Amino acid sequence: MSWAAGNRLGPYVILAPLGSGAMGDAYQAHDPLLDRNVQIQISPEPFSEDFNRAARAAAALDHPHICKLSDVGPNYLVTEPLEGVTLKGPLSLPETLRFAAEILDALDYAQQRGIGHGDLQPSNILITQQGVKLLNFGLPRSPSGQTAGANSDIYAMGCVLYEMLMGRPLAENRRPVRPAALEKVLQKCLDRDPARGWQSASELKQALAGVSQGPGYRREYLIAGGSVAMLIVGLALLVMQFPSRQKLSAGDVLVLADFTNTTGDGIFDGTLRAALKAQLDQSPFLKILDESQVQRDLQRMGRAPETRITNAMAHDICMRGGQKAMIGGAIADLGKAFAITIQAVNCKNGGTLAREQVRAEGREQVLNALAEAAAGIRCKLGEPAASLQSGRHAARPATGSIAAFQFYAMGIAQRDRGNNLASIPFFQHAIELDPNFALAYLALGRAQTMAGGAAQARKAYEDFFAKNGGAASPILTQAINEFAALR
Repeated sequence: MSWAAGNRLGPYVILAPLGSGAMGDAYQAHDPLLDRNVQIQISPEPFSEDFNRAARAAAALDHPHICKLSDVGPNYLVTEPLEGVTLKGPLSLPETLRFAAEILDALDYAQQRGIGHGDLQPSNILITQQGVKLLNFGLPRSPSGQTAGANSDIYAMGCVLYEMLMGRPLAENRRPVRPAALEKVLQKCLDRDPARGWQSASELKQALAGVSQGPGYRREYLIAGGSVAMLIVGLALLVMQFPSRQKLSAGDVLVLADFTNTTGDGIFDGTLRAALKAQLDQSPFLKILDESQVQRDLQRMGRAPETRITNAMAHDICMRGGQKAMIGGAIADLGKAFAITIQAVNCKNGGTLAREQVRAEGREQVLNALAEAAAGIRCKLGEPAASLQSGRHAARPATGSIAAFQFYAMGIAQRDRGNNLASIPFFQHAIELDPNFALAYLALGRAQTMAGGAAQARKAYEDFFAKNGGAASPILTQAINEFAALR
């Protein structure tokens, strides 16, 4: 059975499909009792008593590198929502050791409570902005409660280590890894005699901590795309204080990255990227890489459609497409206020093209401050003053409600991934939260058009024109053309 947006499963409201997981179909959902978003995996068959017993034990685990299981239904699991990419090698030695330490931290924590993972493999390891998250921890591999039951977590960790370094699964005639100290650790992981192997995750972690990260391992381990990209972006951030004063031309295209969010408040994740895009789309001068092209690039890179566009990912896309620059930002909690930074970086040489920093006096002022910063960076990137003056609304946010913009951003994300029908409830809810949210009406009109609802689409476009107030912008011009085509 497939679930549509708005359906209820127990106390949860389904928001959008996320694809298929190990237990069945996965959905984004909302928990109205605690007013938070969650992720639900729904099994096509009821859970067995053995599965329920294991799930209840797993739900007691609370560790930063274990995906939190918050509820168990008769045939569904409720977890924290996560964004990231599945672990995939080859990785550099420093990255491998860092991720291995995080995995072993989680295994050690659980082992001390008498729980093993039972199915440790790359597909159950997610790399997020906050680091590793282990999925399906302590759960049987099937809802009936049956497990494959072959390897211990230590042996499985050896297989994961090898795949992180070599970029391919462990084979019987495997190549030795380097440095030699790491090969010794790996051999002990893979020893079929438990008495000769590592006796705990803690013991293995201590052994890996003694492996040198200095020269002496093959260059092939260093050449991992993500590592190189992170290095380049890191260098770019180092020179952030020294803008090159270069300006863009009208033909240059920018790749938009997500914000680095150190506040701990998940409402900013994805939301600020969408808000910045809405501001930059008002510019007749700047051009942001189309989201459909971003999705095509992700597909060619072997990434999932929901992959977070981090600085490193934006740099990869920028270099792949031969674009000139990437633009992104950061938000930091100052206590009673927030610091918001936007910067544009030359993808080829790491030079900072422009930087703007503003302060928001509270959570509900973040969108206003972001609009102000966007107007400033448009000017610094070379947009003519006449263009900024003609768009007097440029320093105004699309909505003052951060919650409304969050739902708008979630709808845009669904639409960009091809889930047009699933986007409609998000836009509708954004409008419920702010009835004057013009961009949400426009997005709803476009979604209704794609869904074949011409009458509903016309009404949404008319509401957009009324709420937009007639302010001139490329968005308005495009909307007028779209509305004319409807009639």
